[in-house]
Amino acid sequence: FLLAEDLIPYGKIKRVVLGGERVDNKLVALHFEKNKQAKLMNEYGPTEVTVWATVSELKSAKDTITIGKPIAHIKTYVVDEFGEICPVGIPGELCISGESLAKGYLNRPDLTAKSFVPDPFSENVSRRMYKTGDKARLLPDGNLEYLGRIDNQVKLRGYRIEPEEIETIIDSLDFVEKSVVTCTSESAQNQQLIGHI
Repeated sequence: FLLAEDLIPYGKIKRVVLGGERVDNKLVALHFEKNKQAKLMNEYGPTEVTVWATVSELKSAKDTITIGKPIAHIKTYVVDEFGEICPVGIPGELCISGESLAKGYLNRPDLTAKSFVPDPFSENVSRRMYKTGDKARLLPDGNLEYLGRIDNQVKLRGYRIEPEEIETIIDSLDFVEKSVVTCTSESAQNQQLIGHI
């Protein structure tokens, strides 16, 4: 958004770091159009892993946009529905293990038990792994490509939203038989939640 609004005084900037939203090729092209000297970094990491878990330097708008490789003290795994590591190129759920994992969700032992599990790939038996709910695949060069969500969760202006939770509230109204909540797939700036009754 900063790039599109000309809010970055590019002349003195040496590095631009993107995070929080999925990066598209148009944004990368805009960056290199404005300043070929500033490095462009794409960081990925959910709040449950203290925000930053992987990083990639984006060098061209023509390349596949990746979320990169894990930072120090972080391990990442792409696993299938049985919890086995997916072969290179095969999509699965992105899981993160490391020192920066949160202890869990406040007053939500059920969600904590579902999302924070023992790391079956670590020799350290006390090490935990966070199941992100994000779909990714490992590329041959070791970088991770983000592919979206494995569930219906949407991200709207930086907030993670579960449409099913909103549907439950709408469905509780006497005059509603069934509802469906969707998120428009326009640009991130113009996205909206829409309730269908």
